[in-house]
Amino acid sequence: MSDRRPTRARSAVAGFIRRHASGIAAAVVIISAFITRIPTLEQPLLGIHAFRQTQTAYGSLMLHERGFDLLHAELPILGPPWQVPFEMPLFQASAALLIGAGMDPDAADRLASLCWFALSAVLVWMLARRLAGSSAAVIATAVHPAGHRDALADQILVDLPAVMTAHVS
Repeated sequence: MSDRRPTRARSAVAGFIRRHASGIAAAVVIISAFITRIPTLEQPLLGIHAFRQTQTAYGSLMLHERGFDLLHAELPILGPPWQVPFEMPLFQASAALLIGAGMDPDAADRLASLCWFALSAVLVWMLARRLAGSSAAVIATAVHPAGHRDALADQILVDLPAVMTAHVS
């Protein structure tokens, strides 16, 4: 005859899961979305948003090659003064750090995008949980990844997750 009474360890685990079910579900969604995007890391920066992606990637490469000056980041594609002063290049800086660590520039931009995507998904979950409750937070987190894909090429957009993170936070 086996003893069916729950042990303290089982009770503790079950209690933890009950208390954190929303966070666990959101983490599963975010990790799943992250993993499904890993195959896109080696794809070239082409597609229906090619100009914007390559412009952002070039900014990352310039920060890597010429050093970090986030207030005066160079973008030598539009002519003098070689700057686009309407954005803070935090995304480009994060990708430049990955390039400096030895990654291919295109893959570094895509990986940086993937990391910013994961951060924005966590922020969406936190915001939705605070404003609408745990169930709504899980739904918002599950819907959130749909906004980060190129509908035609199924590629992760290079700087959209960073923009989304800034808007959510």
